Amino acid sequence: MLLTAQNNSKSSFSNETIKRIHLLSPGFEIEQDLNKNLSFVGNFGFFPAFYSQGGSLNKRREGIVWAPFIDLQGRYYTNFNRRLDKGKSIENNSGNFIALKLTNYFPSENDEATTDALTIAGFVYGIQRTYWDHFHINLESGLMADLNAAQNDSFVLPWVSFQLGYTF
Repeated sequence: MLLTAQNNSKSSFSNETIKRIHLLSPGFEIEQDLNKNLSFVGNFGFFPAFYSQGGSLNKRREGIVWAPFIDLQGRYYTNFNRRLDKGKSIENNSGNFIALKLTNYFPSENDEATTDALTIAGFVYGIQRTYWDHFHINLESGLMADLNAAQNDSFVLPWVSFQLGYTF
């Protein structure tokens, strides 16, 4: 079965405000168009941080800590004209983008583990599509810098993110 983005096309700048709910990292996202190719994205939610503590397998404790986060992005969509020329939709900003990204994970804990605050920033390349008017898929990859690390310990880390959700 071939998946294609929805049939109606946004062919000119329409100053959309797009709202989404994400399922894998439960959260709420708002994307505001600034012009035809630029948008600003704010995402607020909870990230499942997996942990494993202890030595031997029978004494090991494993679980999930839900870390609250805020993610801000400035996106530039690189292929809207090419998608329109091919008769594909750019509705709900279905397209490829590059973005400047800033994410802050707040500290959290459960009965067995805690997570520290983490702030990362960097550049990502992403592919975003909306199918059947509401089904949202987003895949991002890039390089992020840990802004919490001490100056001697600072490092750049690879970033990959996959989101499934519902677009209003």
